Amino acid sequence: EPGDFEVEQQDGSRQIRCKYFETGIVEGKARMPIEDDSFHAVVCIRGGGEIAVGDKREVIKAGESLFIPAMNEVLKTDGDMSVVITKV
Repeated sequence: EPGDFEVEQQDGSRQIRCKYFETGIVEGKARMPIEDDSFHAVVCIRGGGEIAVGDKREVIKAGESLFIPAMNEVLKTDGDMSVVITKV
């Protein structure tokens, strides 16, 4: 049903899922597998740090965003930051 969603909290992070997307807030250092079925949008909402996917690394700070193309890889975050990661 449109409007139905699920909220999961674990280790200080929140994950929200619905029929159309998944989104979560990640604090500091984390590892997250990504798959080749959809791109990911990463928005830094506090602080700054580094986002790494495979051998590519980008520095990000509050107010900036990155788009990660669909691929089978691991997305890593590191730094004093909060990021929102969304998969459509």
